[in-house]
Amino acid sequence: MKCRVRRGFIVFLMMFMILGSGSFAASDNHVTRIPHVKDDWEFKDNYAPILVIQEKNPNEFGTEDQQFDLTLENAEWFETDDQVSVADMVYDGIHMSSSGITMNIRRFSSKEVSVTLNRGTYPTNKKAIFKIPLYSKVNHAGDVTVTIDSDTAVSSGTYKYALSIGKVSGNGPTVAIGHIFGKDHPVWLTIKEPLGRKFGQKNQRFILTLTNSKWVNDEELNLEESIKNAIIKNVEDAKILSIQKINDQKAVLTINRGKKDLDSPVYFYIPLYIQVTHNGSISLDITSEEDIDFFKEVSLKLKVEEYKNPSKRKMNTTLNLYINSPNINVERSGIEENIKLDAAPIIENGRTLVPLRGIFEALGVQTTWQEDIRGVLLTSSDRTLQVYVDSKKAYMNNQPIEMDIMPKIINNRVFVPLRFVSEGFHYDVKWIQEKKKIIIKK
Repeated sequence: MKCRVRRGFIVFLMMFMILGSGSFAASDNHVTRIPHVKDDWEFKDNYAPILVIQEKNPNEFGTEDQQFDLTLENAEWFETDDQVSVADMVYDGIHMSSSGITMNIRRFSSKEVSVTLNRGTYPTNKKAIFKIPLYSKVNHAGDVTVTIDSDTAVSSGTYKYALSIGKVSGNGPTVAIGHIFGKDHPVWLTIKEPLGRKFGQKNQRFILTLTNSKWVNDEELNLEESIKNAIIKNVEDAKILSIQKINDQKAVLTINRGKKDLDSPVYFYIPLYIQVTHNGSISLDITSEEDIDFFKEVSLKLKVEEYKNPSKRKMNTTLNLYINSPNINVERSGIEENIKLDAAPIIENGRTLVPLRGIFEALGVQTTWQEDIRGVLLTSSDRTLQVYVDSKKAYMNNQPIEMDIMPKIINNRVFVPLRFVSEGFHYDVKWIQEKKKIIIKK
């Protein structure tokens, strides 16, 4: 009898541990983007990554407050009297999140804040989404992370939201010609009314001028969408009346600050969808048609650099690899080396896909994974190739081309089409059917 009771108690305890632990992991969390920045970068505008917390099931959080701490690594929260503070995180976070939710954030130290979320009046048959803009100051090189420490239904975890690469020239990482600043990472234009010098009741017009880029104009990305997705703060009846395109590089923005909240300066946050067209620094210039005073800021943090062709000693290279095998043999000018990849090549729809890491480095091609645009930049001594995950668009030496198969992510590894990339860098590719073997030579 004692044995049965003890055995039943153990089963009950195991079920409690399994079910109980699951009940406290009731949210799906992620960060929207992971930009590369300088080690003194300040995320203080809409360029900042966003921590997204979503219920795993509708009404998972119920009516109770969900409290947890956020702790930073290699970064600090802004002070309460800084231009940007936790109050802005709350204000902007509520506007980005599901309607009807409530949010409160208290700053405990430069590293830690306490967050309280409640799904409020959001419909119980839908999953509530909470978005917290990570306004913060990077202070060290390395992975910049935010850690959720929770005893409630919000899942705990650590999330990388930037890579600090130390002080570098320029304002950020390099992108290729053709890159589009889309809805996930637009160029944010901020226009603020200066204190003591109001815009007045009449419409104000601003000239927007692009350099080395152009306005995107399709069904999903255009200037009308910029108006729809804009954020206006402090003034209830302020409006963006229009953004009229003059040509590919110029447009006229018309706003009205409204008649209400005259004691508060109005803020306009406008997402602009732009495509890179030429090498060099990308810029957006804003001028007032009537030369009025105004505060402006542009979150255009990326640049395009001209491709340079350094001279390198040529070396004969041969690679032997097999489908479904991670082992490859490399021969460079008579010297052999065996390398084991972290994933094996595969065949999909008659095309060979290979893991990004390992193979192309062995061929003398440098590879760079661009997390914030889900792209891969491949460079050699005389060529550069920009490709994007889940897209057939590519750019070889900054000229647009199209692939017959898209790069993709499989088991957290980036796979790219072998023949397209290899031949793009002037390597010969030979397929031996009976051995399922691939030989790459240069």
